[in-house]
Amino acid sequence: MIIACATDNELHFPDKHSGEAAYYMIYRTNDKEAEFVMRIENTSPEEKMHGDPNKAKGVVSLLKAKNVDVIVSKQYGRNLKRIKSKVVPVIIKTDKIEDGINLCIENIDLLRKELEKEGEERKHIILG
Repeated sequence: MIIACATDNELHFPDKHSGEAAYYMIYRTNDKEAEFVMRIENTSPEEKMHGDPNKAKGVVSLLKAKNVDVIVSKQYGRNLKRIKSKVVPVIIKTDKIEDGINLCIENIDLLRKELEKEGEERKHIILG
């Protein structure tokens, strides 16, 4: 499973919506561990209005180009409903990315189950 963590500093989740993060830290995970793969810059377009569908499309395109299955962030905006049809959104209640990744590994079966669902059927997950 490929997980993307929203961040501004490579160590912590920012206190803002996932689409506003400067970067996404990409990890490959299994039932026991996570391996850092790469950091990608958030080059999605600026929002022209709150909940701009072009912003959601830009973020999803970036993530899907790296085969991301799950996005982890402290906050999501109105675009959560658009994002969840393509990736599983996780709302994390911790500050450190390392802690968030560990929570994802501990709940990998829950993430897999949600990933199997499609479109409107898929829900976001809260961890932490």
